[in-house]
Formats: sequence, structure tokens, C-alpha cells
Amino acid sequence: MSYILLIDEDLNFRGLLKKFIEKKFMTKVVEVNSEKEALDKIDRRKPRMVFINTDADFGSGLDFLETLKTFEVPIIALTANNEREYIEKLISYRIEGCLLKTDVLSQLAERLERIFHRYEHLYV
Repeated sequence: MSYILLIDEDLNFRGLLKKFIEKKFMTKVVEVNSEKEALDKIDRRKPRMVFINTDADFGSGLDFLETLKTFEVPIIALTANNEREYIEKLISYRIEGCLLKTDVLSQLAERLERIFHRYEHLYV
């Protein structure tokens, strides 16, 4: 069974996002709070998609984006930083999207539907 990997140190935020995704898209979400845990999960089984908090306290989410891209999995960046330069830098990593943590649920359904449709051939 495919799953979405959610990397964020904020337990409350992870729980809220997990509940929303699982209910709306009937897809399993696996939560981790560190880069090491994320790599362990990915090594065992590649996720359908990865959400990563690029502002995380566990390390540089921006640096970890490079590592994640090697797994050729769609990546959604989560950030509370809405500065234009920062968002442009995130986009330069060729991720699938960037969601502001303050507006994530209002943006999420539309963004996920678009991404799932684009990659559905990988998960048949």
C-alpha cells in the first residue's frame, strides 16, 4: 500500500494534516519528526509523496530537499516563511509545490488533487 510521508517536528500540526489527508484522499500518512526517520522509511518503501517542513528545528529542510530529490518522489514544502526570496528559493529546488503552514488546509485539497492526478500512473 502506498503512503504519504510527512516530515515535521510539530506533533499537533502533523496530526491535523494527517487526519485531513487520510480523510479527504483515503491515503495512509506516515509521520516522522527527523531526517533520519524519514530516510529509514524511504529506504524501506518509497512514499507516494513527501511533505517536509523546511523551517524544521531538526536540521536544514532546504539541504534535505536535495537528498529527497534523489528518490524521485513528489515533494511539497511546508513553511511559515512567506518572504518572496525564500519561496523563490524553495521553488528553485523543483518541488511540486509550497504550502504556507498558516494556510495549508485551504490550499491542500486542490494541490493534492492536481499532484495525485499527475502521478497516478506510478501508483496503479
